[in-house]
Amino acid sequence: MQSRHHQRGLLFSYAEQEDTITRKRNCRLEVCFTKDELEALTKKARKARLSKGAFVRSAVNSVQIREAPAVEFYELMRALKANGSSIEQLLKRLDGKRSCLVPEIEAALEHNRKTEERLWAAYQMDGG
Repeated sequence: MQSRHHQRGLLFSYAEQEDTITRKRNCRLEVCFTKDELEALTKKARKARLSKGAFVRSAVNSVQIREAPAVEFYELMRALKANGSSIEQLLKRLDGKRSCLVPEIEAALEHNRKTEERLWAAYQMDGG
C-alpha cells in the first residue's frame, strides 16, 4: 500500500517531514560529561532555546550559537510592529485627502522601521 502522499500526490505532512529528518539522524554517540560540563551545556542550550542535541549539532556544524534575546526584546519588537501597523492604518485613512500631517506621519513610520532595524542590528552585534 502506498503512503498517503503517494496516493494523492500531496506533499509530506509536517509529521512525515519530522519523521524523515529523524530517520536521517540514525547514528548515536554516547558522551560522558562531568557534572559541571553537563550543567554548562544545559544552561547554554536553554539560553539559546535549543535542545541539547540541537545545540551540539549546531556547534559541530560551525553554526554560530547565540543566546536568545530576552523576553523584553520581543515585547519591544511587538510594540514597535503594532505602532507601525497603527501608523500605516492612519496613512490609509488619509490616502487621497489633502492633509498637512501626511509627511509627518510618513516620517514617523520610517522612524519606526529604522528603530526596528537598529534593535535587530544591536542584538546581532552584542552576540546575544
